[in-house]
Amino acid sequence: MSNASKTNEYPTIADLFCLLDRWRHLPAYQFERRADIFFALFLPEVLGAHLSEKNCSVEINPTLIPEFPIKNMDNNQSTKADYLALSTDRKRAFLVELKTDMNSIKKEQCANLHEAADEGLKKLVMGILDICGSPHKDPKYVYLLKLLSEIGLIEYEDGLFPPTGKEYRNALKRIKGKVEKNEDWPCLKVVYIQPRLPPDAIDFKEFADAIEKGEGGGIRSLFADYLRKWATDDAGTPNPKDWHPC
Repeated sequence: MSNASKTNEYPTIADLFCLLDRWRHLPAYQFERRADIFFALFLPEVLGAHLSEKNCSVEINPTLIPEFPIKNMDNNQSTKADYLALSTDRKRAFLVELKTDMNSIKKEQCANLHEAADEGLKKLVMGILDICGSPHKDPKYVYLLKLLSEIGLIEYEDGLFPPTGKEYRNALKRIKGKVEKNEDWPCLKVVYIQPRLPPDAIDFKEFADAIEKGEGGGIRSLFADYLRKWATDDAGTPNPKDWHPC
């Protein structure tokens, strides 16, 4: 975690991590949103390793769905789970919630995630399809449907694009019909990734240990070093005079 790249002509990945580490202490900096892509790179293998340690050998599909929408009961708005992960055998699914600050863990949000998991993945997918059928839908939902088809949860149809007109509505209706008839859905569980444990979470140290076991070094080792630091060095705690320039 040194400032080794200062003698180089171009910034390096080490400079990027240095900035993340420095700026996460600032009051309005959304550290979690910037760092989540690095967690996503390794999440499938780390989640698989975590489950293996729990005597549940599961291979995780490398295709994740970030910001997975959970439709509100009374309208077509939605809350979001940070990621949906699915096992390659489609028997298990996980709503993964990332927290980079222990102070950002809210009981109400946790309760809502567990309630969504109890409702089951079929109902959550049907909620997404309901949003897709609303007149004020975001066109980006078509890309979400494509991603859902890539992991085998729906059958995508070419008629879904553009997301307007009779062909779109008919294609969406056929997809909903197939989802309604399908009773073979993976069980759904909530998993947390956060700096330190309570139970049923992957803490940053476990995440670091898991990614260092993989091949490649480089970003793995660098990210692991910072994860171990972030596990104990909470944002806002160090004295500014102790900051090191990037």
